[in-house]
Amino acid sequence: MQVVRSGNVAGRAGLLLSLEAEKARLRRSRELFMAYFVIDFVLLMGIGAYILSRIVVRPVSNLLAATEKITRGHYGQQVSASGSLEMAQLADAFNDMSETLMIKDRQVNSHVTALEKANRELIQAREESLRSEKMASIGLLAAGMAHEIGTPLSSVLGYAELLAAEQPAGSSGHDYAERITQECGRIDRIIRGLLDFSRPRRAALEDVNIGQLVDETLELVDSQGAMKQIEVVRRYDQKMPPAHVDPHQLQQALINLFLNSRDAMPQGGRLEITVAADQDDSRPAGRKCLRIDVSDSGAGIPPEDLGRIFDPFFTTKPPGRGTGLGLAIVSRIVEGIGGRISVRSKPGIGTCFTLRLPAVVQEGGLT
Repeated sequence: MQVVRSGNVAGRAGLLLSLEAEKARLRRSRELFMAYFVIDFVLLMGIGAYILSRIVVRPVSNLLAATEKITRGHYGQQVSASGSLEMAQLADAFNDMSETLMIKDRQVNSHVTALEKANRELIQAREESLRSEKMASIGLLAAGMAHEIGTPLSSVLGYAELLAAEQPAGSSGHDYAERITQECGRIDRIIRGLLDFSRPRRAALEDVNIGQLVDETLELVDSQGAMKQIEVVRRYDQKMPPAHVDPHQLQQALINLFLNSRDAMPQGGRLEITVAADQDDSRPAGRKCLRIDVSDSGAGIPPEDLGRIFDPFFTTKPPGRGTGLGLAIVSRIVEGIGGRISVRSKPGIGTCFTLRLPAVVQEGGLT
């Protein structure tokens, strides 16, 4: 700035100001602004990430976890409808799909179970049909053989008895005649068994107290000394209903089973008879029935023989001790009175025969 005096420039004047302080203030302001900017940016990013996680990432993770469970067969998985509107709609759609898959899976399993049951019933029906045809054929053959053999056998038996009477007691001739008589008697029993098997009489069905019938049968068998060294255990259901059966035929079947169990325990053992109400799932609508279990602690039956034990002339007993008709007759009797017989056995542990008989059903259930 010039200083003028009397029209002349007398001098110059100036003002010097330092800008360092202002520059420093501006620098600090800029640094604070950058710091605030960084902090705000970090905060915004954190808040954005949190919101993104809540709205998108977490729901998607839940969907992925539920999807993995579904791929492993765990249908019916549900996820919460959280997050944005779109994610909530996606969760609802996923839940509907999962529930539909679960329902379809149950339906498929139900159909598979029904098909398996129907297949088992068809196989069982086919086996029973084949077995019935085989039994009928064997029955016709057995009846013819019994008549053809019975007549000459009676003659042989009569001559053997005459020969035994003519020979002195204790002589070899008398002994031979006695042996002939014994063997003819055995053949006669086989023939009678054949006739019983081939010509089963019509069942006279009536309501029978099975517990009482089992007791009477055990007393009959025991009176002949057949149950020596055998512990007999009886378990009767107090609420068991009567069975609609032929008591005489069923008693014959029980006698055969008891004697069969006795033969399986020559050194003694345990015979357990259980009588209880049951349900026969192989029959229509799971028909009510009465179950009789005859279990022994004998040697058991080899697995390869289980499918043949009810066939005529099949026996696991030593030669001369079994005709192979006992269980075949039991099976025919049980089926003839509307029941079923099955067997399970483990070698060295024992055998259990199970009879399922028609139970007397009154209105409101079993009597």
